[in-house]
Amino acid sequence: MDMGCVRWGVIGSTGIAQKRTIPGFLLAANAQCVAIMSTNRNNVDAVGDRFGISRRFTSVEELLAQPDIDAVYIASPLYCHKEQVIAAAKAGKHILLEKPMGLTADEAREMDSFCKQMGVKLGVAFMMRFHGAHEQIKRIIATGGIDLSVGA
Repeated sequence: MDMGCVRWGVIGSTGIAQKRTIPGFLLAANAQCVAIMSTNRNNVDAVGDRFGISRRFTSVEELLAQPDIDAVYIASPLYCHKEQVIAAAKAGKHILLEKPMGLTADEAREMDSFCKQMGVKLGVAFMMRFHGAHEQIKRIIATGGIDLSVGA
């Protein structure tokens, strides 16, 4: 993988993927959305047309078989996450997974463990964790600007 530009495949191209993630990939200098997947052909074609993405798939397996995809963003329904994460890890793709991670804590631990075994990175899209305001709050707390013991 060229660390200068990550080539992404998107699994599940409706909802948050269409509203935020795909547009974000298109704006980023270090990311490229090279393929999208939806089980609904009309949807994948509409999203592909909207964002100028020519490689469109209706199966996860087809998308994961593409050798030039470095990582996948999984924004499918929750019940699909475990199966798709395992398949992506087997294909050697790094993964950014929408929240919640899995149906149960055990399922989430299993996905995490499997990705570590396969040597692929697994991240969960808790994007607000890195929001500038939250980073500032953490700095204020760390430097004693807010006393968290009040009221305890």
